[in-house]
Amino acid sequence: MALSNVVVLGRTGDGKSTLCRCVALRLGVPLGTATTVFRESSGPASHTHDPVSCSSDPNSGMPGTTVMDTPGLMDTNGVAKDEENIAKIVRHVRNLASVNAFCLVVNEQASRFDSGMQDAVKLLVDSFGPKCLSNMGIVFTKAYGGVSLEDSKKNAAHIAELISKRTGFGISYIPSWQMDCRPEQLATTFGLPQAEIERRVTQRDAVLMELLRWARANNPVDTTGATAAEYEQRRLAREAEEKRKEAEEKRAYDKKVIKTDIEKRSVEYNRTSVPIFRDEARSRQVWKGGMGKVLGQKKTEHWTERVHVGNTVTRFMREEQRQVETLGSGQVIYGNWTTVREWQENA
Repeated sequence: MALSNVVVLGRTGDGKSTLCRCVALRLGVPLGTATTVFRESSGPASHTHDPVSCSSDPNSGMPGTTVMDTPGLMDTNGVAKDEENIAKIVRHVRNLASVNAFCLVVNEQASRFDSGMQDAVKLLVDSFGPKCLSNMGIVFTKAYGGVSLEDSKKNAAHIAELISKRTGFGISYIPSWQMDCRPEQLATTFGLPQAEIERRVTQRDAVLMELLRWARANNPVDTTGATAAEYEQRRLAREAEEKRKEAEEKRAYDKKVIKTDIEKRSVEYNRTSVPIFRDEARSRQVWKGGMGKVLGQKKTEHWTERVHVGNTVTRFMREEQRQVETLGSGQVIYGNWTTVREWQENA
């Protein structure tokens, strides 16, 4: 047996729980159970704090059909509460594994689809993916007869256009229905005759059947991978803050010393050169005085001569070192050279 899951979404007070109760009764759920599960709220305070659901009676003619009510969108406690509610919805819908219909409830008596509701639908699309738009329908609740069917369809087309612009996904058409979920109360409120009330009850039941047939005919949307999203404005603000922190951390890292080395060198800062002399013996033959040259007589002369044979070079050396720091940015900072030790050596 194929399962069909219908998830009802909308603003608090627009008639979500009342619609769910009507659907549940049409699915054969006992009145006491439907009334207990789907608690109704006509004011801004939601009675549905967690998603709740009822499944059809096996003998209802629509076996395997589940209708789920959800916490109201645009919660009076702000976007943080909305995101919390979306997270709850996602967890429960993920457990369903698939959804045949996302029914968006809009109060026909105040059907302006403002920016808040557009943001809320964007949040749903970001959570369940764009495929949910193919299975989305609009139910105009509290349809007491003051809006024609033609005007209702135009309103639905306008809402589809707003959703398309807000989500960025093209939507050519969203089916819609008008429904007065509690026509019985009109007898007391407006004094309508019983025949008119019965006609409206019949009309309501026919709309319910049409809605359920549409839901069951849809190809289910896989919701096992749904992830709770956050409002775009909050996401953009969060991402901007994350980028600011990332840039700040990068600036801090760029200034951080990630490596320190000690560079050393030997420097000759002076040298002296002392000449080296030595005495060398010299000799030569010379003619003897007088008739020595005539007679061919010579003698040897001896003397000592000081000769420059080189230099003694002394180098004055110094060992120096400096600190070298590498920053996260890649910049290298060199410290001043300092003397470690000095010595002398011969060249």
